[in-house]
Amino acid sequence: MHDNGGKREREDADGAPEKRARGETLSAGQRRAIEIAAAGKSLALLGPAGTGKSLTVRHIRDALVAKHAAGRVAVTASTGAAAFLVGGRTLHSFAGTGAGEEPQFGIMYSKATRREDAVKRWADTDVLIVDEISMVNAAFWDLLSRIAQRNRGNRRPFGGMQVIVVGDFYQLAPVRGAHAFAAECWDRLFGASTVVLTEVFRQRDPVFVAALHALRTNALSDEQRALLAACDSDDGAAVRLFVRNKDADAHNAARLAALAGPPSVYVARDVVDDSVKVEFPVEPRIELRVGARVMLRANVHVDAGLVNGACGVVVQLGARDALVEFDCGQRARVEPYAFKIDVAEPGGRTRTAQRTQVPLILAWAISVHKAQGTTLAAVRAELAGAWADGQVYVALSRAATREGLCVRGLDRAAIKASAEVRRFYEAAAAWETE
Repeated sequence: MHDNGGKREREDADGAPEKRARGETLSAGQRRAIEIAAAGKSLALLGPAGTGKSLTVRHIRDALVAKHAAGRVAVTASTGAAAFLVGGRTLHSFAGTGAGEEPQFGIMYSKATRREDAVKRWADTDVLIVDEISMVNAAFWDLLSRIAQRNRGNRRPFGGMQVIVVGDFYQLAPVRGAHAFAAECWDRLFGASTVVLTEVFRQRDPVFVAALHALRTNALSDEQRALLAACDSDDGAAVRLFVRNKDADAHNAARLAALAGPPSVYVARDVVDDSVKVEFPVEPRIELRVGARVMLRANVHVDAGLVNGACGVVVQLGARDALVEFDCGQRARVEPYAFKIDVAEPGGRTRTAQRTQVPLILAWAISVHKAQGTTLAAVRAELAGAWADGQVYVALSRAATREGLCVRGLDRAAIKASAEVRRFYEAAAAWETE
């Protein structure tokens, strides 16, 4: 959707879908989003999983850095893991608020508007990019706008700065509170500059794409539900997605214990204040054995396919590294990697937390939450106990093909989509046809 005589519109899918799937060209919606951002307007870039939001925002970031300089474009995300993946910092750390819930907003506002470093950061930033906007609640979004107004001496939303948000409200929601689109400042920021990408690149099978879209909105027909429930491809290499971390951890521990041979333990070197909770993509202690199924959690060699989400099997263990045979055909020695995330301390100051660790996790199983943002060649979705809005959709949409998907426990009662999110997108569709 974008401003066109006061109307909003979806991307107009053009030709060459195969080239776009390979990243050789951009869809009409992606191009329009880049044009809006390059023109200096705030932008809400939304859309289902696999529609190229990450690629689009990289183009936007590059264009805005060229225009303003890198130091004036802040790249953030709602969680630490997401912040690492976009090469940025957490939204809380940028804001200078420290962590807290709505009862502490008064204290958080004071921290962010009194600390010299936070005030300067807001004043010196021309563009704020926020990834995974679906996990930010409305009350905190309005708090950030008030902080920006104060620190920038400007009463416009977010103090007049350009704001780019990215995500999909049908995916994982805020832990508490309303979605960000319910914030008082939302429509003033994005009412005439929202783009909803619709063309899916991750999956190319139109029947599968249609079923996933219906799953996303909780509008599955009986035929589509049967199609997804019948997905039963599991050659033993599929990543199992569990709805709870503890179930994924237990499955990985059992599979690791069943392997012969001595384990190697890799202990991270952390540089972080103990009073600050930091969410790194890898654990502080990793135990591996030859034969262990693992997933890469960093972009080590993009051109070779060694990217976040790449899976493989450990074939040799070293004192500080591991040799992995990846499913993409590459054999690579995975060495310690420095994960750096800027975080907000309780007092409001910002500090860089660092964990140096072998960038691997056990990958017989992971949680749906940890899988968000990844594309997996083979997935076994264990959906028993799913409870959250969008959880089933996030799990199944990680798979690139029906042939690479195995579904267990697809209970219709567990397929949930927020009524508020549905109304938000329905209103957008109505505006598009005015």
